[in-house]
Amino acid sequence: EISFAGETVRTLAGNGMKGSDYEGGRKGMSQVLNSPWDVCLDSSSGIVYIAMAGQHQIWKHNIMDGITRAFSGDGYERNLNGSNSRNTSFSQPSGISLSSDMQELFVADSESSSIRVVNLKTGGSRLLAGGDPLFADNLFQFGDRDGTGTEAQFQHPLGVLCGSNGLVYIADSYNHKIKVLDPVTRKVSTLVGTGNAGFKDGVAQLAQ
Repeated sequence: EISFAGETVRTLAGNGMKGSDYEGGRKGMSQVLNSPWDVCLDSSSGIVYIAMAGQHQIWKHNIMDGITRAFSGDGYERNLNGSNSRNTSFSQPSGISLSSDMQELFVADSESSSIRVVNLKTGGSRLLAGGDPLFADNLFQFGDRDGTGTEAQFQHPLGVLCGSNGLVYIADSYNHKIKVLDPVTRKVSTLVGTGNAGFKDGVAQLAQ
């Protein structure tokens, strides 16, 4: 936890050692973590959601009591969507962002090259775009294609952000693009980038 006003840093969870715990439930630094890659805060509930890439799970930290525990995902590396947290699997979830209504959590599931959404009440998930909708263990359904739902393709997306307009912005990392997803229609389109790595400003479709 970083205080910009006080210029201080305080550890909420983890002790610097790589963990292998798939359940959690410990307090503060006594709860070990495994490669947390992203966090986002629900300020209304005091819950910090964690993209636990190393465990292929989504975890949550309660600011009030200091407890950190697994929230969604069984820990198996695959793209499996289910009605609750126990029959849902992720594949290196790397970026997360709360929906504008604070009811869902968008996930950049990098190894399955897909964008998924988690129900914050049940812990279950559904596939929004990319990935393989039929075979959960197929982590090689990637590419660079705009489209709707699973017709769209990403390659190892690492970041995701839900804007105030309800649209979801995606860092499609290995395609060197920023893409935008409408979670209602599931339509994906390229917003910025040519598909080639570079460092060049300019109009959106020509920038690199």
